[in-house]
Amino acid sequence: MINGVPVVTATVDIDATTVEQLRTVLLHTAARGHATVVVDMTRTRFSDSAGPAGRRPLTAVSPRS
Repeated sequence: MINGVPVVTATVDIDATTVEQLRTVLLHTAARGHATVVVDMTRTRFSDSAGPAGRRPLTAVSPRS
């Protein structure tokens, strides 16, 4: 947590094999009443932005995205 805002650390690779885990963690965090979540991607080296794995977990959780 940073100033009361939860921080979720993304995996090194975000692809079809890891995207559901990230999505689940984000949904559970949102379900606990947190309107804002920081996604720490400093260790992420690859994100499959061409397929459904890339941006989907980040945009699917928030209605404002």
